[in-house]
Amino acid sequence: MCGRILNENDMFLLQNTRDDRGWVVNPMDVTYWWLIILALVPGALAVILIYLDQQITAVIVNIKEHKLKVGCQNTIILMLSLYTDFLTF
Repeated sequence: MCGRILNENDMFLLQNTRDDRGWVVNPMDVTYWWLIILALVPGALAVILIYLDQQITAVIVNIKEHKLKVGCQNTIILMLSLYTDFLTF
């Protein structure tokens, strides 16, 4: 199958590479308990980075010199951004 182009019928032929593991990984099945706590640090930093990036972009775009009119989609975008921030945290 290496080097062969897949068509739409081959999409259903995907299988696991090994029979002793599945597609879904259990996040609580870790070797050491402290790895879960250690993984929260970069996750929290990523959420803060995304939030600040969105806020700084909004401040730059909404400068009065640009004379932009804010519509209802701005509220929807802000709600979606907030939802994804909380979902990743």
